[in-house]
Parts: sequence; structure tokens; C-alpha cells
Amino acid sequence: MHTADQTEATTTATTETATGTTGQKSMWRKIRRMAVAGVMLAATVSLFPSATEANYRDQTRVLNLRGEGVMYLQDMGDLDGDGISDQGMCFTVPLYDLERNDREIGTGTDCLSLVTPSEEGGVALTGTAIFDVRKGSRRGQLVTRAATSVRPVLQPTSNADGRNFTHITGANSGENAVVSSDRGFRNASGTARLSGMVDMSSFNGEEGDTIYFDCVFIIEFDAPGTL
Repeated sequence: MHTADQTEATTTATTETATGTTGQKSMWRKIRRMAVAGVMLAATVSLFPSATEANYRDQTRVLNLRGEGVMYLQDMGDLDGDGISDQGMCFTVPLYDLERNDREIGTGTDCLSLVTPSEEGGVALTGTAIFDVRKGSRRGQLVTRAATSVRPVLQPTSNADGRNFTHITGANSGENAVVSSDRGFRNASGTARLSGMVDMSSFNGEEGDTIYFDCVFIIEFDAPGTL
């Protein structure tokens, strides 16, 4: 038989135990919330890199003009400084981003001007590449220009699709190659390297003739944030 004092002591002890248990549960809930918040923060940091990291990734773009284009003429302005506007033989084909799983991101136009045959069977020309980027985080138009060399292949050359190429082409310069840019490419400057293959077996220099292009451009921008 319990006395009143014993009953009160038992009740007090039970209350203190319950209070302690409740306090412990509350503390563990806080710890769990803090842990979940830490995990979410780490995930957010990994999914959304810092501005410096994003800009670094955008310093270099590797673009591929690939496909068959139909030739049309376009006024390119005075390219050689003689006061007379020069025409370009232009071809528009799909544009792919090789750094983003070969994703098609727009169109690329290659315009060939001031074409001068060489004694070795190749040609020297001024190549103007117009990149119209319509997909991705950076959209807009970027135009590069460079002195370009084109020569016949010296041995059979083809790609994985079985396309045979008749000529190889290349261009590179340590100087700024960007001549025009807008929107996501505004104020861009940098170098552009071209390494390509073309099939000119159906090209006779007339409007409507076709050339198949597989040309890779490596564009290195001068400063972060220009893309």
C-alpha cells in the first residue's frame, strides 16, 4: 500500500522521465533536420556549380558543322580591302555541340570567299563560319573568319557512316577570329581552329550544287563570361 508521499514521488519521477524522453526525441528531430539540410545543400552545390566553374567550362566550345549543304551566294562585304564587296559561296548545315553528347543546337553556315587555286591542286580561301545557336543556355549568333586551306585527300578518307571525303580543310590563327556576335555571345572574342573534311564530288561551282561538310571548330574565348 502506497502512502501519499510515495505516490507523489512516483508521479514526479514518471513525469521527469517522460519529460527527458520528450526532450531527447526533440533533440534527435533537430539533428535529423540539420543532417537532411546538409545533404540538400551538398546536392544543390553539386547541381549548380559556382559562376567561376560555369565560366571555365564555357571558355572553350567544340562545334561540328555536319551535313550536306546547297550552295547559294551571299554578300560578305569588302574582305580584301579593295573597296569592292566580295561574295561568298555559302552552305548551311546542322550544327552539333560535341561537348554535349553531339547534341544538335542549331545551324552552321560556311561561306567561302576569295577562292584562289594553288599549283599543288588545293585552294586558298577566306572562310566565314556563321554559328546560329538556338538551343542550350547560351543562344545567339557567332561569326568567325579565317584564312583557310583546302587540299585533296592523299588516301581514302571516310567517316563511320561510310561517307567518302574528297578534300581536307583547316585553319588556325593566334589572333581574334570573331568578327560578329550577339545575344548570348555578345562582346565575344577569341581564336577559332578548324579541322574538317568535305565531299566535293557533286560540286561544280554553280548555285544549287552541294558539298557535304564534317568540320570541327574549336573556339577558345579570351575571358570568362563572354559566352
